Amino acid sequence: MAIRLSWECLVVNDGLLDSDPLAIKLATRFAKAKINGVACGDISLHKKKKSSTQVNERVARIDTEIDAFVAAFDEKGNGEDPKFKEMQFVWHQWRSVRDECAQHSAEEYRAKLNAAASRLRGIPIYKCAT
Repeated sequence: MAIRLSWECLVVNDGLLDSDPLAIKLATRFAKAKINGVACGDISLHKKKKSSTQVNERVARIDTEIDAFVAAFDEKGNGEDPKFKEMQFVWHQWRSVRDECAQHSAEEYRAKLNAAASRLRGIPIYKCAT
């Protein structure tokens, strides 16, 4: 949420996001936070939070703005800038996670998660006497 608030402040205070290095940094952190949230289970791409529609619309608008910013950067390119390359790499990972999740339903996801958990529990524990 802090990244979204920072993005809103940046957009309000600075209409020229193309030349602002903070916008690139925020977009990169946004994608990293999404990837980490999905990986640790804090964010689900299947179930939607039940909160006010006004909050959901605002969150969706900011998410779309950040995605559009990155897409515009992808189209025009920025040479060998390492921050730009990092943003591209992280967003490529985030989009692949998001698209992979869109390929299956919540029930299929839960079934895969349960199967992985049972495989993990099935691994034998080896102890050595020391």
